[in-house]
Amino acid sequence: MTETELLAAVRQLCRRYDVVMDHRYLPLHDRPGWPDCSLLGTRAAAFRELKNARRAVTPAQHQTGARMRDCGLDWDVWRPRDLTSGRIEREIAGLSGKRPWTTA
Repeated sequence: MTETELLAAVRQLCRRYDVVMDHRYLPLHDRPGWPDCSLLGTRAAAFRELKNARRAVTPAQHQTGARMRDCGLDWDVWRPRDLTSGRIEREIAGLSGKRPWTTA
């Protein structure tokens, strides 16, 4: 699964659970490492980096993620295996305080 396909699946889940998602299409040159997706539910917000099965998280992404976590923000990386395991759906559903439709 490509990152583009993973993004499409995340978008669909965000619509299902009424979670607002902002995805940056172009690199923010003044903010290297900023996560791909900002997610806003009715109960919580999260920041996610999307990666295919092989791409590594860059040092700037690790640093930004660590800084976000230090500030109490929910930052993590999603990969295709997280979609198939149901993790992504559970986390997106949780942002709006809803139960996931599936129990993968």
